[in-house]
Amino acid sequence: MAARGGYGRRVFTFLRNPRPAIWLLLFVGGWMVLGTLGYTAAYSHPIFLVALAWLGASTAVCAWERTGRMLRVWRTRGTLTPAQLDRLRASDSIALSAEENASESTLDRAAAVLRRRGLRVRKGPRLIEASSGAWALAASPLFHWSLVILIVLIPLGRLSRSEGMMGIVEGSTRIDEASSYGTLEVGPLNARFSGLAIGVEPDMTLDFVEDGIARGEAPTVTIAADGAELARQRVYPNHPLRYGSLMIHMDDFGLGVLYALQDASGASLSGQALMDFTDEDRSAVEPFVAAYVDTAGATIATFTISAADTGGAMDPADRRVALDIERPGVSALTTIAAAGDSVDLGDGLSLRVDHLGYYARLSVVDDWSVYWMYFFLVLAMFSVSVSVLVPHRHVRVLFDDSGSEPVLRVSAHHGRGSPEFASAILRALSFQEA
Repeated sequence: MAARGGYGRRVFTFLRNPRPAIWLLLFVGGWMVLGTLGYTAAYSHPIFLVALAWLGASTAVCAWERTGRMLRVWRTRGTLTPAQLDRLRASDSIALSAEENASESTLDRAAAVLRRRGLRVRKGPRLIEASSGAWALAASPLFHWSLVILIVLIPLGRLSRSEGMMGIVEGSTRIDEASSYGTLEVGPLNARFSGLAIGVEPDMTLDFVEDGIARGEAPTVTIAADGAELARQRVYPNHPLRYGSLMIHMDDFGLGVLYALQDASGASLSGQALMDFTDEDRSAVEPFVAAYVDTAGATIATFTISAADTGGAMDPADRRVALDIERPGVSALTTIAAAGDSVDLGDGLSLRVDHLGYYARLSVVDDWSVYWMYFFLVLAMFSVSVSVLVPHRHVRVLFDDSGSEPVLRVSAHHGRGSPEFASAILRALSFQEA
């Protein structure tokens, strides 16, 4: 038992050493830069997790010590233990003149001096205790506990988040599920998708202006559940739509087509064709190619959708697409179709163009930890500001006549360790500033 206790004390002493903690903080900060530069495995790498756990344990030990110190100060306010009395009698002393050789009058004058310095005074028969900013003692523990929680939230949020690109043709919706994403990264602790319907309204503009500032492409994005709209907002760079743990950014746009394949039985299969622009003046797009297969996996038709040649910039207002359709044993078919047109592919199979327009490529992030990280970051900043700007100040003054001459015994403590505070208190209590 003693060996285990000694080992535990050594670990505790090691963790409370600030020097390794500072190096760990620099290392973790540098490693996180790798994550922002595109190293996607940065936050789940074992080296990062071990360093973060070490830093968290060191910060927790520091927070624990500061919490204990705060509670001890609060618990002993207005009291004087034998050990504190011994330390006070060994502290700095101020000799008193003959006319000051009376405890009550001397302590009354000392109390008045301390009050003028903004200290709250408690006066006993032979003792004065004065302090200010006692409530601010909680600031330092609160700052360190906030850091501990942030250190836990950073990897936990990264391991449980999802982030991907979702293409949505204006006027349509997609369900937040894995199959709706073109590219998708899912943390190993991510358990589910929201199942919410994410939509893009048919009013997408490429030259949105707000407050006199050109914002560029700005679709109106909606979030709904069971037919009830939950959120709606114009989305453009640096202006994402936030709802719960979801955050939706505008990434890019292109031409989009909603189509449906229908067979002789009347059964239909709906889909969307997303075509990205291949040049800056938007005069060409990458064709969309899809295949229609039967239940046995045999290809029934392959079709290519591309923008009709307008001789200039592609614009959905033209409402036309070029269709190239190939079927086994049937001559290839090339045609131009507008929204609402249906192309007969033979054998009762048809391709219907339901909608032509722009599509928005949205970056959809589902991360529950973001708001909590903001909260504890603000709390940490507030706490450290209070700790710096409102330091705890504490003074004890004892009228000690146990020796040949009466003296005032003075102990002064400043939360930021300012030696000038103790010197100023001693000068003031010598009644040089009375």
